[in-house]
Amino acid sequence: MISERIITTSYSASQVTPCGWQAANLRLQADGLLGNLDRILPEVKESRWLGGNSGDYDSLPLWLSGFVPTAWLISDIEMQERAELYIKKLLENNKNGFIPKGKNEKFDIASLFVLLNALCDYAEASGNGEVDGYILAALKELDVYTDTHVLSEKASLCWADALRPIARETEKTEDRSLRRLAKKLACMGFDWLGFFDGWDYAHVAASDLPASFLTDIHNIIQAVKTAAALADFYGDESYVDRAFEMIYTLERFHGSAIGMITGDSRLGGKSASRGLDTDALCEYMSALAALLKTSGSVAIADRLERLAYNAYPAAFSADMWAKQRVQLVNQIQCVADGEHPFSTADKRAGLFGLGNGKKCSVAAFCKGYAAFCGVWFLKHENGIYISSLAPATLETTIDGANVKVEVGGEYPFRNTSKITVTVSSPVTFTLGVRIPGWTENMKIGSGSEMLMPRKSEFYTFKGTWTDSTVFSLDTNDKFRLNRLPDDLYIVSRGALYYVVPVAADKAYTEGNTYPYSEYELSASGGWNFAVLAEDKDRFSKSVTFEDKPLTSFPFSSATPAVEMFCCGKRIQWGIKDGAAVRKPLAVAASDKKEMLRFIPYGATELRMAALPVITQNV
Repeated sequence: MISERIITTSYSASQVTPCGWQAANLRLQADGLLGNLDRILPEVKESRWLGGNSGDYDSLPLWLSGFVPTAWLISDIEMQERAELYIKKLLENNKNGFIPKGKNEKFDIASLFVLLNALCDYAEASGNGEVDGYILAALKELDVYTDTHVLSEKASLCWADALRPIARETEKTEDRSLRRLAKKLACMGFDWLGFFDGWDYAHVAASDLPASFLTDIHNIIQAVKTAAALADFYGDESYVDRAFEMIYTLERFHGSAIGMITGDSRLGGKSASRGLDTDALCEYMSALAALLKTSGSVAIADRLERLAYNAYPAAFSADMWAKQRVQLVNQIQCVADGEHPFSTADKRAGLFGLGNGKKCSVAAFCKGYAAFCGVWFLKHENGIYISSLAPATLETTIDGANVKVEVGGEYPFRNTSKITVTVSSPVTFTLGVRIPGWTENMKIGSGSEMLMPRKSEFYTFKGTWTDSTVFSLDTNDKFRLNRLPDDLYIVSRGALYYVVPVAADKAYTEGNTYPYSEYELSASGGWNFAVLAEDKDRFSKSVTFEDKPLTSFPFSSATPAVEMFCCGKRIQWGIKDGAAVRKPLAVAASDKKEMLRFIPYGATELRMAALPVITQNV
């Protein structure tokens, strides 16, 4: 295991190359909404940061935070050049300061925090050190501004977002005055740690939660981000402990079946019929990624990976041209008219499309995969730690030697992987490999010597490396039946959850044409199922898995990489507010048995994920 709790940093996007299906998936996102948002969304192309008149201040930095890392991860020259043009124009247009002074400017200082982080993303990915001068100038201006201005409500909630650029410029310039700015923002900002000391929304039913900024899911995620940011900024592991406490509390009272905190505006309890906000999901993934870098926690890596392979791909169409603002774990329709289960007033929140809400919300989805890919490899003072078995390659130098670490295979769709370490000259370092918490008797080794390390740790190989060394891994992921509230269950194997896809009628909304399309979905097939088993303890005996060819669209209901089959029956299950009710009306089943087909959660648009289990004598 890692002896120290603090891992210093991750590697830049220019050092990491996705491979195999993961590379194809990022390419798909680049060819879809992520790579084209600036061409179709005025709020990005004509951003106020660029001197435009039809845009806001949030959309461009939010888009860049995903677009920039992706451009360097997939080595797309055109995307890199486009990013550089936007950055150049942005800096030229703000030579006189980054805080607008016009009386009629609708500017919130929180937008500056977003921008500075986007500039950090660019500097780290491109290696362009000239950007640091602009980041430093903006921080100096912010320091002066906050001497005479209080933070807005929005800025006070996300003040910790400024800590990353402050830390970067403090390290590069050794300007200790920036520490004063950090302390000032902490004093002016909302005390998220104190807020959670006496948290009021643990045992409160979702229907009784008041609508306020303290129950809004986007703000609640800021609490975790704040603790993670403080841990990174001060190198203080007590903040890591506080972040863990927040996560465990949120999961206990407002956790969903797939790991995301419920919230379709405000916190939603533990029902499978309450929404999961995509923008909040991306922020949560960013928070977990930051926490992983500072804690080296396998438990955090497990959580991040499950979100990246389940909730995140489920929020998009298979071609990644349409996004869903709010998803349901049990989702049987996505329509604009009629009743809906969300606490937000926006009835279109469940639709797949371009907007479905505020325009800045369209751009906010961009950084989900970028955050995840950014922590596949972690840099520790004693070596390299592999936090995910996603197929990817790292190229770096250690003590003058060129080091390449290649992770091959089709994880998480297959159990076997291969790690190849190649060095240009003999060099001593430690290689750590994450052993996920869901593995059973994982095997790892080189040649004929196979070891069975304990789960939920980083297993380390220490010594001097020469030439090329190959390790084989078998995660030996087993089927799991995970119990949920309301006597429901969800199936998992490894990092993936498996669900029953629901056949759907698809209808494009008026005035939309592909690919800039918004569409509705309504169930056209059965969805009210229960899983049939001899008994719940021996359910696994009735389950079969079938591997399918791994295509460029692994998260597609038409070409899933894995299918699972088991017997089931139809039961009485009502509908309320356009969603399956929280608990089935009755578990009394029909006499007819059906073979139920399950596929990965992330490959579905309509689905039933949380199901009851009944025995054969029912």
